[in-house]
Amino acid sequence: MKFIIVWLLTMILVAGLSYWVGRREPELYMKPKTYNVIAFVGALGLLLFACYKVSIGGYDVSWYFGLWIYLFILSIYDLKFRELPDCWHIVLLLFYGIAWLGGWQPIALVESLITAFVVGSLSALVFLIRRDAIGLGDIKLLLVCSLYMGTFVGGMVIRGMFAAFVCSLGLLLFKKVTPKSGLPFVPFLLFGALWI
Repeated sequence: MKFIIVWLLTMILVAGLSYWVGRREPELYMKPKTYNVIAFVGALGLLLFACYKVSIGGYDVSWYFGLWIYLFILSIYDLKFRELPDCWHIVLLLFYGIAWLGGWQPIALVESLITAFVVGSLSALVFLIRRDAIGLGDIKLLLVCSLYMGTFVGGMVIRGMFAAFVCSLGLLLFKKVTPKSGLPFVPFLLFGALWI
């Protein structure tokens, strides 16, 4: 039942934020009807996956369900525009703050903050050394994921990087991309987050 409530609230939030982002940042505008259909169907798939995970005795899926939807919505933006709107990060941080005040998060705050510091430092170092390797939007996304997942974010990133490597290799073999081409990283992070 709580998944359905989270899902309904998320769908309302997605519709509202997609409209707001389209007005504030016209370059990130997507046709609302098409975007909302994609978001609705994808979030419904994630809802079914969450119910499956609960049925097999998975971890506290309700905590990660919102994160999966967040990554799914940002995957759409990343695939289409190669840019991530900041408003989504702010909304998820707001939800994290509410969960922390209510004592609902399964990851200890200290663990989340230490992980966010380590992930932020490593991401910033990669960004400073090689700017084309990671974008600032990806760094912000990793910081938010670190707060939600704590040390589990390492597994998410490793699985996501492995999936990106396999996909890149396949695309290079079939000559769909060149070695200079970039791939959006968020869809691969979503893959990694689903299998932690």
